[in-house]
Amino acid sequence: MNSNLNSVVRSAGLIALSIVVFTPALRTQASGSLETATGRKSRDGVRSHATSSGSLGDPAEDNFTDGSKTGGSAVRVQACNYSIAPTSIVVGPGQGIGSVGVTAPDGCDWNATSNDEWLVITTGNAGSGDGKFTYFVDTNEGSASREGTITIADLTFTLHQNALEPLAILTPPLPFAVKDAFYFQTFSGMGGIGPYSWAVASGALPPGLSVDSAGRLSGTPTEPGNFAFAIEMTDHGGRKKQAGYSIDVFGAALNVLTISLASAVTGSAFSETLSATGGLPPYHWAVTGAALPPGLSLDPALGLISGVPSLGGAFRFTVTVSDQRSSTSTRILVANVYGPNDAPAIFNVKYKNATKVIVNGEHFDLQATLFIDNARVEFRYSSDTQFIVKPFSLSPGVHQFRVINRNGLASTIMSVSIQ
Repeated sequence: MNSNLNSVVRSAGLIALSIVVFTPALRTQASGSLETATGRKSRDGVRSHATSSGSLGDPAEDNFTDGSKTGGSAVRVQACNYSIAPTSIVVGPGQGIGSVGVTAPDGCDWNATSNDEWLVITTGNAGSGDGKFTYFVDTNEGSASREGTITIADLTFTLHQNALEPLAILTPPLPFAVKDAFYFQTFSGMGGIGPYSWAVASGALPPGLSVDSAGRLSGTPTEPGNFAFAIEMTDHGGRKKQAGYSIDVFGAALNVLTISLASAVTGSAFSETLSATGGLPPYHWAVTGAALPPGLSLDPALGLISGVPSLGGAFRFTVTVSDQRSSTSTRILVANVYGPNDAPAIFNVKYKNATKVIVNGEHFDLQATLFIDNARVEFRYSSDTQFIVKPFSLSPGVHQFRVINRNGLASTIMSVSIQ
């Protein structure tokens, strides 16, 4: 019986010894990572610290990986391994928000702390186990880039923010437009903080075109010509940039419209303006074949033929018009110059008995035409000095009379008041 009692006592002593706990020492690294007595430490981007697992070793001894031994049971040590994603990011100069994910075992606590005033943690600045936090980045108003950091369980999240670049309008010179044809272009820019808004700052777009706030230039131009204007770009922060542009609006193909000239009289002033259409005004005129009648000249900018012809005859010549694109069009014209006796003249007009009109003058040819108030009238009798129209009545007031010969020469207009 005594031997049985001794066995029980010895067993109780062994059980008492087996509950003695040994904990391996922890050594702290200068880098902030932790190393256990097992010799394992955290890798880059991972933060570790020891926790007790509560398991028991062999009652006789514990063998550690570094070769040390203990004479009793020990609690195994497990690490809190932290990681973050992303670890860094590059952003533009404008305001923005973002988030960082934190990975950690259950029960492992962490805190996130910003190290810069312009980088603000908005939610989730503390947690346990897996989680995330969000942050706000303020506008970088400076001319240099900057870097901010957030610390999470001794890990560092780095945010690089680019500098605010100067505003620049990138759109090249605008292509030409064609009258009555739809036109579309888009303005683009860079720098500052988007989005941008666009507007015409000065000058004028071609009639029919407009620019919206998104920088879209569109419409159907209705007039040919060269139109200069300045476009203004405004960024999200109110910064502005301007650039000058112009648009050439072309009409139809360039063409001389004048097909004939009025007759001229030697010794009398003559004036007539040539006309053209299409192309890109303004036009330039020139006599490119033969010559004008002596005494007449052509204004190259106005297309005006004027002067006092000194020699009668029929003068055949060529005119050429060119536009701003150097397009050209030509026309052969004839200038008929007559002597003074070939031009009709009105001396007086008589209105008798409210039924008959008599026009007296000289140099009326046999095919001359009489106009009263710009309306051609049929006459009863004519000669080289007189027209008689009857029956014909005129209302009270001022009336105008004119004679045009077959050669195209016309008398001056005579105005007559009828009572």
